[in-house]
Amino acid sequence: MEMSNTKITVTAVLAGTLFTALSTTRVAAADGNADTAKKRLLRDAAEQTLRDRMMGLINELGQLLDDTDPLWLAFGLNEPGATNLPDSVDGLVLVAGPSGTVLIHWSNPSRATRSRVYKQIEGVDPIPENIVTVTECDATLTGEPSGKTLKVYVVAANDAGQATPSETVQIVVP
Repeated sequence: MEMSNTKITVTAVLAGTLFTALSTTRVAAADGNADTAKKRLLRDAAEQTLRDRMMGLINELGQLLDDTDPLWLAFGLNEPGATNLPDSVDGLVLVAGPSGTVLIHWSNPSRATRSRVYKQIEGVDPIPENIVTVTECDATLTGEPSGKTLKVYVVAANDAGQATPSETVQIVVP
């Protein structure tokens, strides 16, 4: 059906062209979604392969190195026999600040010289990311998307390695 008025004119030819373009775009979007799903499966399989290989490496290092050998640290791993690792962060609290701002505070873990703060915006970030390393027991995040759920955890560290991550705490960004 053709339509014409002072604001818009749609001919049968234009309507057919627009319909074809829309159909082609929908097929391309479906193909893109299928391709994304395949790539996600490949990524997950590659991640599992990497995890398996890393565990094999750690097990092999365990056979070759003493539990307190500093080479563990050179590989970016904790010394299995280290007794001077920091305690885990406890009492993690998130407080809403002005729009897009979240204040983070936690108790000072024993033997920690620094803390790594990790964040993940739900529905935006695929995995948590280390956003800042601090020597104090607080941090401020600014420019976060208002209305989104922000998940945060903190990992205490020192020269001997790092503690297990704190509990993950979440807040809706103001």
